Amino acid sequence: MSKADLNNAIVRIFEIVDGEPSQVVGAGFLVSPRHIITCAHVIVDALDISLETSEPPIETIYLDFPLLPEHEPLEATTLKWYPVKENYSVGEMGDICLLQLSTPLPQGAESISIVVHEQYFGRKVRMFGFPSNRGMYDGDWLVGQLQGLIRNGWVQLDSEIGRRSVAGGFSGTAVWDIQENAVAGMMVSIDDSDSDDTAAYMIPAKNLSKALPNLIKTVNHQYVNKKQELIPTSKTYIPDYKYDIFVSYAYCDNEPLYQSNKGWVTTLINTLKIKLRQKLGEEGEFSLWVDYEQGKPEIRLEEHLGKAATLIVILSTGYMESRRCQQEFKFFLEHKAAKSANHVFVLEYDKVEEPFQGSNHHFQFWRHDERGKPRTLAIPQPNPNEQEYYNQIEDLARDLAKTLKTLKNPPKNTELREPVIEQRATIYLAEVTDDLQEYRFQVERYLKEYNIQIIPKTLYYFQGNNANEQLRHAIEADLQKSSLFIQLLSNFKPVRPPGMSTPQLQYECAESVFKAQKELSILQWRDPQLKLNQLTVQKELLNSALVMHIEEFKQYIIQRLKKIEEQKLLQEERQQLKGLQPNSQNESTYQFVFINIIPKDKELANEISEFLLERGIGSGFPLLNKVRPAQKRKDLERNLQDCNGVIMLYDNSLQEWALEQIHHYLRIQSRLKRSIKIIALFNKSPSEEVLLNVKLPNMQFFDCKNFKDNSCLQSFISKLQQ
Repeated sequence: MSKADLNNAIVRIFEIVDGEPSQVVGAGFLVSPRHIITCAHVIVDALDISLETSEPPIETIYLDFPLLPEHEPLEATTLKWYPVKENYSVGEMGDICLLQLSTPLPQGAESISIVVHEQYFGRKVRMFGFPSNRGMYDGDWLVGQLQGLIRNGWVQLDSEIGRRSVAGGFSGTAVWDIQENAVAGMMVSIDDSDSDDTAAYMIPAKNLSKALPNLIKTVNHQYVNKKQELIPTSKTYIPDYKYDIFVSYAYCDNEPLYQSNKGWVTTLINTLKIKLRQKLGEEGEFSLWVDYEQGKPEIRLEEHLGKAATLIVILSTGYMESRRCQQEFKFFLEHKAAKSANHVFVLEYDKVEEPFQGSNHHFQFWRHDERGKPRTLAIPQPNPNEQEYYNQIEDLARDLAKTLKTLKNPPKNTELREPVIEQRATIYLAEVTDDLQEYRFQVERYLKEYNIQIIPKTLYYFQGNNANEQLRHAIEADLQKSSLFIQLLSNFKPVRPPGMSTPQLQYECAESVFKAQKELSILQWRDPQLKLNQLTVQKELLNSALVMHIEEFKQYIIQRLKKIEEQKLLQEERQQLKGLQPNSQNESTYQFVFINIIPKDKELANEISEFLLERGIGSGFPLLNKVRPAQKRKDLERNLQDCNGVIMLYDNSLQEWALEQIHHYLRIQSRLKRSIKIIALFNKSPSEEVLLNVKLPNMQFFDCKNFKDNSCLQSFISKLQQ
């Protein structure tokens, strides 16, 4: 429950004078749509009857909800009555009254639940009452702390030092447990015999529940004894496990912040429970264990963590520094062995310097602000408009539900594995800078709806002397499984420790794989609001990126994928007609064209590449980023070795560049494995006379007034296939 729920349940009860409501005499709280609990002695004061009244009064009671918009007083009658007694024994009912409303509730009124405790000491509580001695009939909030049971079964509580104490007018109000977000008891009495110190007492929720068993909603709480062992809130979802989910977190990350009565972890877990129930369905009861009260580590590990099916890690700086948290994580991995990575769900509370390994599920709950500083979402508490926070919880619930369902209904064979689902395609969605994480999540969610597998599943991170080599190898291995390489780019400077990938490295690997296997398409994106003249970092990559709204780009990815799928089917049909297997390495299965360009022509080259790909012809570009001259020469030679034909985008401003490329070809042509059928110079400015003073037998000029009509490209393909 939220703080507002308590506000919506508190009532004030009026004294009756000449049959009409007069001054406030006490409080009560709504426990069902028609029922209110208060103290019997409050009703005695309201009706001005004897304190020794043993039968339920028949007179009408007047009350209202003071923290809701102003409304007429409501009417109620006494339904159940436990009269005031001079002496009580532990567990004996007394000074409790249940009222039944005779008039409808005002808009916004909500009932609240109680929580039953056995251990009281140190629990922080808050109360709202109407102290008559201070004339505060509109209400007054107090904060206090429970101390423990006294002989008559009530619980003593003290106000915080330096604050006002409980006074007359608080009787009947709910004593609200701040951590549990439920009613711990009902205020019943004060002892102000000592003018310097006032003690207050409540009837504990356990007695209220016993007195009114069929009316009060009781919420499950976490601990009932010094060992703090959990009373399961429900059956486990997965057979043979004690708990479906164990939450491992640093206690410092769950301290309630200013104006918040719940910690960050508690708030998130409460929301997750709701979303997970929705994903599992009405019959999907599950058991979740959270150590809210810092139980003994050996009990937590052996009795709880060792018997849990999945682990949620709230990753933070505090978590990484906590020896206890590290023990929990290590303990879980050792018990789950090889399958553990898919059973661990990492929720990043804040940015940690060292990447966290051991999980296939990562959810980032922090973002960089406009100054580049990492900020945790939902601080001090969630904002209904903070959609990013709720999206992450939605994704977490979906992945967690999928894992639980798989564990509950494994395949019939003895080895437990994920259900085999035929993926439509595999797309490499590159890691992004921190400012684009939400966009990456949006793209990933969108593509998964089309049954598309997204890789990589985790961040790359390697250590040691050959870390860079291992990193490049891992990236290229994933790229070789992919049909598309998608990269979202911004003007944000990537900051990565050694052993982690960068946007530049991922792009270089994608180009390398593309040239090697000719089956990987590259798509890069940047936001239209990012202007080229504003770029300070990643200029070469951003300059060649597609510019469109992210929603358009998501649709464009699917369109591009459809073309790739269509082309793949077309190639397979051609191969079958030729008596070839789809995976044959026969050279005649495809041709490769080297599109030699300068960076500013990258977008035009992409159009040409797409046109060729639709016709079963692969293509590639040179390295366009800033590299050493020796690397560029090596890249140029590799492309010339592999290609059947060359396209150069030319105008007279590129005369020197074109001559350099052609003469380099002449120097190495004797070393080429095959002859290049055609070197095509596509003149981008056909109105100008070509000034290039070199002619070769396999060189041909094409005047391309408009590339979109494809006339020069059709002519080039005809020459290539002769």
